[in-house]
Amino acid sequence: MPYSVSLEPTTRCNLLCPECPTGNGTLNRPLGEMGISLFKNIINQVSPYTTTVLLHFQGEPLLNARIVDMVKYATSKRIITEIATNATLITYPLASNLIKAGIKKIVVSIDSPTEQEFGYYRKGAKLSDVLEGVKNIIEARDLSGQPYPIVVLEMLAFKRNINDIDKFIELGRQLNVDKLRVKSVQVSSGKEGFKEIPVNSVYSRYKMDVDGTYSLKNYQNKTCPNPWFKLSIYHNGTVVPCCFDKSGIHVLGNANDLKKVWKSDKYNDFRYKLLVNRNTTPLCSQCPQGRVKLDFDLN
Repeated sequence: MPYSVSLEPTTRCNLLCPECPTGNGTLNRPLGEMGISLFKNIINQVSPYTTTVLLHFQGEPLLNARIVDMVKYATSKRIITEIATNATLITYPLASNLIKAGIKKIVVSIDSPTEQEFGYYRKGAKLSDVLEGVKNIIEARDLSGQPYPIVVLEMLAFKRNINDIDKFIELGRQLNVDKLRVKSVQVSSGKEGFKEIPVNSVYSRYKMDVDGTYSLKNYQNKTCPNPWFKLSIYHNGTVVPCCFDKSGIHVLGNANDLKKVWKSDKYNDFRYKLLVNRNTTPLCSQCPQGRVKLDFDLN
């Protein structure tokens, strides 16, 4: 059974990031929030064997008004919770409540230490608001006397910011976060999107081919471990193979009976195809998981 579960508190977001299906409006499924009843039902099913729940998929998880209750309930079942957020909504009271609820890890994306470059990608946000959110987390955690949540500051690698890594590191030190990392960018907007990323850098998951097109650096038939250890569930309870399936290309079932879905012929058939030749499955053929290094720790 899976020891990790990725849940989607909401598909909505307050930003308009151009390479995000939510931000650019290409997410091909209804917007909505996960209700607390469905959340508890899922947690009750997976709690005997799951150790970690990731409270993010598409959307900004803190837009779900019950996010603190979700963290609290998962914690009551001895499950570790993690949130990836743009941090623009983290007031001090919210940070304090999340910590009291038991949140163990918060990942915040800050793609540039300067206001102008930050707003180039994080459209609709101000760097000052994000920094205030991070400070609220750190202050509330320090005041609580607890070691958690671990705070991770993340930088997406673009051509525009690749030379700002030293400044990014210095910003992280000033904020007193626990971990700093650079993450390569997933391109979803076609050829134009590749012009924005440092293709020849170690911080890119793509390479330019001799004909001028772009492809993953490692296109070999290496398998992906996700379908053997992780459940991924949309806000409405739809189960898909992983977070790379953003539009429901491979629906495997629903959250009414997760054990049945996990052991179903449909899921096992998907796993079998992935093992034999992942490149014959469109979703998996373009996915970097298991092929390319995606995250680079800076400390």
